[in-house]
Amino acid sequence: MARKDEEINEDEENERPKPKKKSGGALKIIVIVFSVILLIGVSVGATLMLAGVFGQHDSEEVAAAEDDGGDASAEDAPKEKSKKSKDKKSSKEPKAPPIYVELGDPFVVNFVEGVQIRYLQVKIEAMTRDPVVSEAIKVHLPQIRNNLVMMFSNLDYASLTSAEGKQSIRDKALVEIQSILKTETGNTGAEAVYFTSFVMQ
Repeated sequence: MARKDEEINEDEENERPKPKKKSGGALKIIVIVFSVILLIGVSVGATLMLAGVFGQHDSEEVAAAEDDGGDASAEDAPKEKSKKSKDKKSSKEPKAPPIYVELGDPFVVNFVEGVQIRYLQVKIEAMTRDPVVSEAIKVHLPQIRNNLVMMFSNLDYASLTSAEGKQSIRDKALVEIQSILKTETGNTGAEAVYFTSFVMQ
């Protein structure tokens, strides 16, 4: 009887499915780790692309090629790209605040129009963004005023009545100031000239 029980137990053990060995466990861990690393890499790459780190150089090259009509050679492309990036940097830099320099008392000039004597009274300010140029304008003010008086005295009445004529006078005054500054300091310096008062009689 005991033998029969032992035989039955052996048969039951033989019939039970044996547990499978975990031979693929290490492979599953490797696949999971690789998947996690791949997901991290993709997310970092997508973040950098959205932030503009990737693709920025390509878009600059395309824009440079479009500007040149697509005729730029491969050797010229890096030079032009660096020049454009410098231009972009300089254009992004904020400008210094303007400095206005009053050119002394109003200029009073008389001139003949037909048989009448006319008078022009003009108050002028020069604009620069460089404090050094501002000081240079003050230092050379007698020479600047002299040249402007000479310029105003050669005007005719017709050139003073239109807006275009007044703009032309402003442009000539700016050129005169820049010429003096260039001669004396080596830097044109002044960016604009403004009439703060303009009276004709």
